Amino acid sequence: MTPVEAFNLNRLILRAAVSGRFAPEKLMADLPESQVEGASGPLSLVCDEDPVGAGRAWILQPAVRRQALAGLADEAAVKAALKGAPPPASGDLFATALRRLLQGRPLMVPKGAGEAELEAAQHAALQFAQAAPVVDRTACNEAFNQSRSRIAQRRRAQALKTVLPRDLVGRRDELAALRAFATGKERDVRPKLVTGVGGVGKSALVAAVVQEIAQGGRTTILLDFDRADLSAGDPLPIAREIFRQLESAWLARTEAPFRKAAQIIAEIRTRIRELEARATREKADSQLAFVFSELLPRLRGLPLRVRKAGVLVVMDSFEVIAGRGPVVVRRILKFEQYLRSEAVLDGVRTVISGREAPFQSDAELKRRCGDADRRIRVEGLGEEHGALLLKRLDTTRRFPAIADRRRAAAALGGHPLALMVLERFARDQSEAEIAELLADLEANKGFAAEFAQAFVYTRILDRLHDPELAALAHPGLVLREVSADLIRLVLAGRTELGDISKERAERLLKKLAGQFWLVEPLRKGVWRHIPDLRRLMLPGLFAGPTARDEGGEAERKRKLKIHSIKVCHAASAFYAKGPKSDDPAYGSWRRMAYRDRKAQATYYRALAGIRPPPTMDRTAAAELRAGIGSDFNDLPPAWRAVVKVSLGELKELTDAERATLQGSTARAAKRVADEVAITSGREEEVIATAVLPGPVGEAQVEDLEQQIRAAFALGEFEMVVPHAEALLHHWSAGRISSESLRQAEQFQMSQSAPWLAALILAAQGRMGFWEELPDRGPPTQGDILLTILAAGHTSRGMRLDMMFRGDRGRLSGVDGLRLAAKILGDEIKWSGPEISVEQTALALGDPAVLTALAEMLQRQPKSGIPTLLAPIARGAPDLATYNDVYRKPIPAGLGAVRKEDLKRPELWQALRGLTPELHETAARLLAAMPDHGRMELIEAVAETARTWPRDLWFHPAPGQAVIERGPRRTFESPHALIVVQAADRCGVLLELLNKLPTGPSTETLRSMHDVITKQFFRPFGEQ
Repeated sequence: MTPVEAFNLNRLILRAAVSGRFAPEKLMADLPESQVEGASGPLSLVCDEDPVGAGRAWILQPAVRRQALAGLADEAAVKAALKGAPPPASGDLFATALRRLLQGRPLMVPKGAGEAELEAAQHAALQFAQAAPVVDRTACNEAFNQSRSRIAQRRRAQALKTVLPRDLVGRRDELAALRAFATGKERDVRPKLVTGVGGVGKSALVAAVVQEIAQGGRTTILLDFDRADLSAGDPLPIAREIFRQLESAWLARTEAPFRKAAQIIAEIRTRIRELEARATREKADSQLAFVFSELLPRLRGLPLRVRKAGVLVVMDSFEVIAGRGPVVVRRILKFEQYLRSEAVLDGVRTVISGREAPFQSDAELKRRCGDADRRIRVEGLGEEHGALLLKRLDTTRRFPAIADRRRAAAALGGHPLALMVLERFARDQSEAEIAELLADLEANKGFAAEFAQAFVYTRILDRLHDPELAALAHPGLVLREVSADLIRLVLAGRTELGDISKERAERLLKKLAGQFWLVEPLRKGVWRHIPDLRRLMLPGLFAGPTARDEGGEAERKRKLKIHSIKVCHAASAFYAKGPKSDDPAYGSWRRMAYRDRKAQATYYRALAGIRPPPTMDRTAAAELRAGIGSDFNDLPPAWRAVVKVSLGELKELTDAERATLQGSTARAAKRVADEVAITSGREEEVIATAVLPGPVGEAQVEDLEQQIRAAFALGEFEMVVPHAEALLHHWSAGRISSESLRQAEQFQMSQSAPWLAALILAAQGRMGFWEELPDRGPPTQGDILLTILAAGHTSRGMRLDMMFRGDRGRLSGVDGLRLAAKILGDEIKWSGPEISVEQTALALGDPAVLTALAEMLQRQPKSGIPTLLAPIARGAPDLATYNDVYRKPIPAGLGAVRKEDLKRPELWQALRGLTPELHETAARLLAAMPDHGRMELIEAVAETARTWPRDLWFHPAPGQAVIERGPRRTFESPHALIVVQAADRCGVLLELLNKLPTGPSTETLRSMHDVITKQFFRPFGEQ
């Protein structure tokens, strides 16, 4: 690129940065014609193209825009950028808002029609404007937060609007009970459980309460567990979403206490992001411990008015969580409880909405949610209120007689959605046809409420006397969309319609459009079947006759299945190949994006029963998923499984989808399912399917690793000794899983299965074969770490700088400190990375050692006493201080530590508080102890520590004598893991293990503690 071309490109990028969508020829209008070609090529590489009418428009890529805006340091630079830039296109709200911000002019206030569109454009502009130094960063950030809050509030209001009817009929008692609970008038603060079958009105009931109390000034939080990021039930994503909504709601308030509260919440959200940014994925119990000990206590700093203010938390689609099992349900309910007890948010009230109760045990359900009369079971409206609902729905007066409305309501059990479908169908029916349908419904009373909607749909379809409409509806329901072209080219000839002309197809479409119960407009000339109706009826189109069907019914279902499959094949061919080039439909087909045509064709191939390919290109899978949207769930399980596997969504596989997989893919899916079980605290499920080692291979290695990790967490060490031996023999032969190598590269080996296997065998005295490990030539980083961690070999001349290449440059975390201890202890060359003095001092907590360390620091150039040393020296820090220190990477500020300093016993001792492998198992054993014994053990361990977190002293058990230590707290289940972590960091984990009840698991844990001590923490003086 010549200097002139480079100059032109930079100038054009700056113009594009202050524009929205632009026509490239207008952006380059002042360039000499000879330079346009040389500029347009490079410019196109940093722009995305969007078709606009007959022309084209480009838009600068986001990262390039931010980089360009970062150069706008003053008003002159902004003027230079705007000079030559084309004016914003008509309706380009983003470009208008961005230029106003860059010029220091106020934004327009979003009001009235187009408010949401303007808000969204300005929100995007505020995001980009913050990159420009010329903009007031503080004011811009404040405006951005306010805009984000308004958008969130608008989305919530829209979500409520979609489920909230104009009038809530027949729910007075339920509404009053929920209102009293949500506003704090009910003394019982346990969650209020709302259950009921789909379509019965749970969402409308809860939405009515949410809207009512929100209008009264209370804060509402909506958690939809149908969302992918919440469906696992892990505490950290739930906390992230709760705090996101709290910050948004409180930012929208004008009162000073709530503005201050929003700032505190913003800091908490930063802590969550920091934890999530770590390479290690915390287990669910560890996540809960983090939320419990480090996030919720920070809410105690909220102004009293905010802590007392009402907050309604709605947990919707809770049946998703119930499907994860009682362990996950209990964890979420504990989280909910801690919002009040630990965060002291006295005004928090939680409504749980789901199809069924989350516990099978009546006793546990009563303990968690109260007596049956406190819980709300949403049933059908009944005859009286169902008739009233039908009267309000009946705008065309098809049910003028109260007797008919009561008959319909009684026949359908007052099921709201079924009554709505009935009313929509009746709009275009005669009195005689309506009377006949009512008689049919009455003759089949007594079915379960959840079948009401399907039942009324079926009865309506059966009563379509118009054969053309019948064909359009059945099997026409197969089609996602209906147009005159699709009727003519797809449905005709595959149904009872026969071949039809273009004019007749348009008349049929008009006739179909009059069936309000069946279709709704999508866009000009295109209609779609009511989604709920289509989703409900689709399986029946392909079911065929059952063994109980006879005669005409069996023949009807057989023909329906044949016609439905034919329609699918025809639809697939239409989208894949298109009509003939001289057909009137060819133009509209051609205008469809190729990826959309391909997605539609694949969708109908799947419905037709064509087997999916063994694998699918990731791009193709993503385009299929995007192209059919929510109809993805219509696909057969085998197709859904292939798409999810191709997209790497193994965690999202259902049991039915997983059952369709074979070979290595099935094994991979099983491993992912086991991994989810392990991280969510359901290790028993993995152990239950454990098998003895089989054929060698990476898949077998990964299976062994998961079983070892699950058994380790449960303390079932003995049962996986054969698995541990097999895994380490695989490793000694050079076979190790990609996950273990990834953990080695990211310094997470203390959590890896090879190291846990080595610990299990070492604790059992079965480590002799390690002495004969082969030397496989120049070691990789993974080899080095595995060797040091599992085998303890550091005599091959390994140096720290062999492990750190590129940008890594310094150790971090538990593995880093332990490797430093090991290598320093073996007097291997020290080459740069430093041990954290904060961690050293904190683990010891001895004033004499603190003084010695401070003196050692002062001898080093360019260093000072770390800020955390002072509070530690004065006395026991709080738990948050401990955790902050242990999460920090090892700082590079000590310079070259002298060899005599490295041999100081206190430096070795300080590194001892790093044994995370044992934490989870020890916490399980501690939590299982009787209350009195557990409290005595914790008190004794805390007394032996040089320092102990001041907020980890607990109320004693009845009859237990304790020394007065200031404020004490009630022991809760997450404290078991927190206490074990604190004992380790205070250097008294062995004392805790020695006091646990005697048993095989406890003895193995103590042996493992000795192994880790021997491997990493021998005094330097003994070398």
